[in-house]
Amino acid sequence: MSRKSSDLIIVTALAFVAAVVNLAGVSSVTLRLPFAILLVFVLPGYAITAAIFGNLPSLEQWLFTLGLSLVTAVLSGFVLDWTPQGLQAQTWAGWLALVTMVGSLVAFVRRPATRLAPARLWAGLSIVDALLFGLAIVVVVETVILTGSVAAKNPSPDVVQLWMVPDNNANPQNVLVGVDNKTTSSATYRLQIQQGSHVLYDWRSLNVAAGGTLQVAVTLYGINPNGGPLEATLYRADAPNTPYRHVMFWLSSVPTSTPAQ
Repeated sequence: MSRKSSDLIIVTALAFVAAVVNLAGVSSVTLRLPFAILLVFVLPGYAITAAIFGNLPSLEQWLFTLGLSLVTAVLSGFVLDWTPQGLQAQTWAGWLALVTMVGSLVAFVRRPATRLAPARLWAGLSIVDALLFGLAIVVVVETVILTGSVAAKNPSPDVVQLWMVPDNNANPQNVLVGVDNKTTSSATYRLQIQQGSHVLYDWRSLNVAAGGTLQVAVTLYGINPNGGPLEATLYRADAPNTPYRHVMFWLSSVPTSTPAQ
């Protein structure tokens, strides 16, 4: 292998090391942060730019690198959020490293034989380009540090979710209504199910443990499918008449009689 792809070798090696550092669960922020910044802002975009465009003027190369890296990181987050593993730091790092390696491989294959001259990461970068790129890196690093500092001082708020879905697996004649209590303490709620002005169910004291989920089944027998959507309203125990969460479920059809036993 000639020196024509020294930049791709460096990018691939950095991506591999970054993936190992994150997948191994290294606790040192000083070690993880530089590799995380490379994975999010540099490596995938550089590999994709090289694979699609080949060699570009230095400033355009780095602009595409930053832009495509950010786009890849965002789109990867959406994709990973739909996987069974979910969006986690380890899966994100592994995926971005994989994208970088695949992009580098494609770029290596596509580089024509006439361009076997050494390809360096900073080849042809003028002083002005270097200053501009360095300024961009400083801004990015400062933004990451500031965001991390603000996030540490302002932890994510507690979340309480109310949902209503058809019970297709166990009993298609029912609708499941659930409460997810993602807080650090148990809570008591009032849950009311109604269609239009007609109240179908009214549970006045439902206790949900901290970090727990409570689920109730609502039967659809006798409900008018043309009477409007089912509405579930959640109230806090300390404000039993003030809606806290609210969801709606539109009916397409409902059973007219109970199934045979």
